[in-house]
Amino acid sequence: MGSSSGRNGLLLPRVAWDGLREQIRKEIAAREDALPVVSAYRWWARRPGRLFGAILDAAGPVRVADPFGGGGTIAVEAARRKLPAYVQDLYPWPIFGMATALTPVAPEKFAEAGRNLLSALEPLRKPYIRPDGRELTHILRVRLGRCPGCGKELALFPDPLVSLASRRAGETQAYYGCAACGEIWLGPQASAPQRCPTCRRLLQIRFARGRLRCPLCDYSDSASAFLEIPPRWRPVLAQEVGPGPRPRMILRPVDPMDPVDARPASEVFPELREPIPPGQETNRLRNAGFQTWGDLYTERQAAVLLEGLRALAEMESSVRDHLALALLGAAEMPAFLTRWERYHPKAIEAMAHHRYAHTLLAVETNLLSPTGRGTLPRRLRALQGAAEWIHRELGADFFARLLPDLSERVRLESGVYLALGSSVRMALKDGAVDLILTDPPYHDDVQYGELARLFHFWLRRYRELPDIDEEEEAVPNRARNGRKGYARILERCLLECRRVLQPGGRLVFTFRNRKLQAWQALCNALNRAGFRIHAIATLRTDELRDPTRKGSRSLRHDLILECMGPEAPAPARPYVYAGRSDEERALLAAGLAMAEALRKGQSERLPEIFHKWRRRLGLREKAWIQ
Repeated sequence: MGSSSGRNGLLLPRVAWDGLREQIRKEIAAREDALPVVSAYRWWARRPGRLFGAILDAAGPVRVADPFGGGGTIAVEAARRKLPAYVQDLYPWPIFGMATALTPVAPEKFAEAGRNLLSALEPLRKPYIRPDGRELTHILRVRLGRCPGCGKELALFPDPLVSLASRRAGETQAYYGCAACGEIWLGPQASAPQRCPTCRRLLQIRFARGRLRCPLCDYSDSASAFLEIPPRWRPVLAQEVGPGPRPRMILRPVDPMDPVDARPASEVFPELREPIPPGQETNRLRNAGFQTWGDLYTERQAAVLLEGLRALAEMESSVRDHLALALLGAAEMPAFLTRWERYHPKAIEAMAHHRYAHTLLAVETNLLSPTGRGTLPRRLRALQGAAEWIHRELGADFFARLLPDLSERVRLESGVYLALGSSVRMALKDGAVDLILTDPPYHDDVQYGELARLFHFWLRRYRELPDIDEEEEAVPNRARNGRKGYARILERCLLECRRVLQPGGRLVFTFRNRKLQAWQALCNALNRAGFRIHAIATLRTDELRDPTRKGSRSLRHDLILECMGPEAPAPARPYVYAGRSDEERALLAAGLAMAEALRKGQSERLPEIFHKWRRRLGLREKAWIQ
C-alpha cells in the first residue's frame, strides 16, 4: 500500500517501490553477480545495493555521508553515481576492505599476481593429498565428550542426521551418526533409522535448547556439562573431488588412507597463541575450550595463512593489498569453528550467522583446494571479478581517499572519503552533506567488534593497526556498555549527523529488530537529536528461504525511515509504502508509532503508542515485535 507522493521534496515517495521489490529479489538470489565488490571481504547484515542505489537516484546530485560504513554498499553505490561521499567506520577491517576493494587495479596484473601466490603456496596442498593422489577438500569432525551421569565417552552429534550424501537435486541418501558408539553410515533420508545398525541403540534427537541427553543412561544436562577441555575431535566424513572431465564433490566416511589427523595450530606456531579476549560473543569460544586464536585452526590451515603473509611481505606489487584481502578473508574458515550445512552440503563460514559458532560438528576446509566454499583460489577469483567490475563501473582512475585521522574537518567535493573512528565525531565541516544514508547497527543483533576480532588478529600480522576502542561501538553488549551505553552512543552519532547535515537535509536509514526496547532506544536517540519521521517504507532485504538459517526467527524485511530536523514540521501522517505481510505490518506499526511519538514529543510513550498501532493494523499481540 502507498499514500501520497512527492510531497515536500521527500525521497522515499520518488522511489518506484513495486519494481524495486523484484530487482532486490534478483540481487538477493545472486549477490556476487549483482555487486561483486561485496564478496571482497566479510562484513555482516549488508543491505542490497539496489535499495540504496534507488534512494540515491531519487536524491539526485547530493553530497552523501554514511557514518556506519561497514559493508561498503553505500560507498560503492555513491561512487557509481559519481556522488561525493564520506564513509566512516569504527573498525579497521571494513575500512581496509573498502579502501582496497575500491582501488582499481589492472585485472590482468592481479590475475598474474594471484597465480604467483598460489604457486608459492602449492607445496602446502600436500598434507591434504592421499597416497593414491586424491585430494581432500573438507574433513568433518564430531566433538567427543563424556556423560557426567555414566562417565562414558560420547560422539556429540547435534542430530542423528549428519549430512545429505550430496548436493544433487533429489538426493535420497543421507549420512547418520550414533552418539553412543560414534559410528556413521549411509541410509535413506525419507525414512530415518530408529536404531544404530552397529550398537542397536535407539536414535533420537539429543541436542535441544542447549541441552544434551545421553543415549546410554538418559542423563540430561546442559551441553557444556558434556564437553571435555581441551576439545577432542573424531574425523567422520571426508569430501574429495571425484575424477572425470566434469569433477564432482564426493562426500564419504573417512578411511585409513585419508590424511585427517591434525594438531591445533597453537601447538605448532607460537605467534598464534594470543589469548582470545573475553566478551559477550568471544566467551562462547572460551567456554567451549578455545583459549587462543590458534586453537581454532589446524596446523595445515595456519601454515597456509602464515606462509601467504610471508610471501606478501616480500612482494613489491600494487596489488599486494588485494591479495592480502583474499588471504586474510580465508581466515574465516577455522577448522574447529566452521559449520556444515547438512541439508545443502557445504561449509559455512564461522561467523556467517552473526555469531561465533559453538559447533559440535566442525569442518576443516582445505584453504588451497581449487574448489569449495571459502578457499583462497575461490576468493582470488571473486577479487578478480570485483577488479573487473570496478574498472567497468568506476573507471581505472577512480580512487578512494583514506583520511589519516579525524582531527581536520574537510569539505566534501568529489570522490569517496574513508575515515576510521567513532562516528560521534566525523571529519566533516558543518553542513557538509545533503543526505545521511546509512545502515546502522540493529541494537544487539550483531556484535560487530567482537566478530571482527578474528580478522583484526590476522590483519595485525599484515600491517600495523591503531588501537581499537570497542567501548565506542553503538551496540548493546553485556560485557561492556549494556543498553544504556548503546542509546548514549547512538544519540551522540545522530547529533553529529545533525551537525554535518545541511538545514533541510535528509537522514535516511534502515532498521529492524524484534525487541521493542531496541525501537525505544532508537526513538529516544532520534528525539534528542531533533529528528522527526517524514516517510516510511518496508522492503524485503534478506532471502526468505535460506537453507543455512533453517528455523531462524530473524526478520527478513527492513523498515526504511526518512527523517528531517526541526526546521521541517513533522506531518500528521508520514508517507507510507508497505507490503501486507504480518512482518511488514509489524515493522510499519513500529515506524508509525515512532513517528507519532516524535511528533508529539512523547518518545517515552512509544510502547503504548506501538500497541495502539499494532491493534489498528490488525496484528495479534506479541507478533514479530515485543
